[in-house]
Amino acid sequence: MRRGRHHEEGPNDVTILSVAAVELVLLVYLVGSIIRVVMGEKIAGEPWEFWGYIITALILPVVAVYWSILERTRWSNFVMGAVGVTALVMAARMNQIWY
Repeated sequence: MRRGRHHEEGPNDVTILSVAAVELVLLVYLVGSIIRVVMGEKIAGEPWEFWGYIITALILPVVAVYWSILERTRWSNFVMGAVGVTALVMAARMNQIWY
């Protein structure tokens, strides 16, 4: 059975690059956080919670891109969009924990 074109519209370069940009921002955030800790700044909240959030946030875009390559449907675009929103919420929570 032949499906319509809209069923096979998987992620394109723009959507994958947007998730890569999210990952890049998170990596910069990680490096900045490491530098701040090395320079002696203290995390106001629980350090394990902060580092848990940042590690999870770094893993999500990688998993989303991998999944979108395996599952080349329009739903993978929604998953990658959700990763961007999730990373934003997690970054806000990381700021709450830090300060």
